[in-house]
Amino acid sequence: MSSDFISTLQLSFRDECLKYYVSWVRNDTIKKTSCLSTHPNWMVKRRKTLGHLKMREVFIPGTHDSAAYNKFQNFRTELIIDKYTITQDEDVLAQLIYGARYLDIRVGRYPNSDEIFWGNHGPIRIVPLRDVIRDVKLFLDNTNEIVIFDIQEFPVGFKSLAAHYQLTDYLLEQFDGYYLDRPVNVWGTSLEDIWSTGKRLIISYDYSNIVASRSSVWPQVEQQWGNVRTVSALYRHLNKIETQAADESYHFNRLSQPRAAMAQLTPTTLDVIFNRLGGLRKMAENVDINITEWYSDKWQHTANIVAVDFIKATGIVETAIKWNDKRASGC
Repeated sequence: MSSDFISTLQLSFRDECLKYYVSWVRNDTIKKTSCLSTHPNWMVKRRKTLGHLKMREVFIPGTHDSAAYNKFQNFRTELIIDKYTITQDEDVLAQLIYGARYLDIRVGRYPNSDEIFWGNHGPIRIVPLRDVIRDVKLFLDNTNEIVIFDIQEFPVGFKSLAAHYQLTDYLLEQFDGYYLDRPVNVWGTSLEDIWSTGKRLIISYDYSNIVASRSSVWPQVEQQWGNVRTVSALYRHLNKIETQAADESYHFNRLSQPRAAMAQLTPTTLDVIFNRLGGLRKMAENVDINITEWYSDKWQHTANIVAVDFIKATGIVETAIKWNDKRASGC
């Protein structure tokens, strides 16, 4: 059974159940009911219990290649290029409304184009970066949530330091009044300290020279990639990094740098050319249900940022909310 696509225009900035529900029934008795739901305010609702924590200490749902989005039509009409470049069904505003607080942004630079900066997936430009920025600002205007805007990789047009300066100047201009300057404690700053500034956008950047020269830019989030092609190999990768995180919990982390478990499969070039894995959506179908289960039952105590493809197809937001509550209560 397939469901109708719910457009961003139908979403609001309050928590709500949408039109799809599921029930667990035993002996004609409804034991539990759940719904397709939005979580635009989950973080600030827990300000009293999460406020003293650093970003490294919070379970944060995120999206992988957040700007590589497009509405899905059907498998028969999907082009091969879309099969291996589109990682999200929802635009960035909807991703945030559904509960993502970490955005993995890849930027391409096209100086001879009317729109110079684009959200890319690899060498393929997907949407103008201006559209992504507009969505983030709209979300911040209507909520009190904290968002990490993590610039990772520069696949096109960044062969010079001047190109990076141009991008960061553009970001700081577009996000003027929204972003938080890098504090002295950097990632060691608590959520409450961030909220108290009135600035709730963190722009992090995957290039140390830019971080060193721009006081408004934070160091990048550490992305932990497995670069694997099977569910079993992904499990081994995630189990390794979460086990390591449990060991690290006994040591003082000077930088408190957050880390993102990149919870998706990675096709090889030949996989793409010969369409051997059916596309990113097919690959995510095999992964997403497992990600929810693993982070609900195995790694719930160590999870930091978990970045997924097609976030609405997972339960990672609800899992993060549940275990943030349990962490706050000492469970």
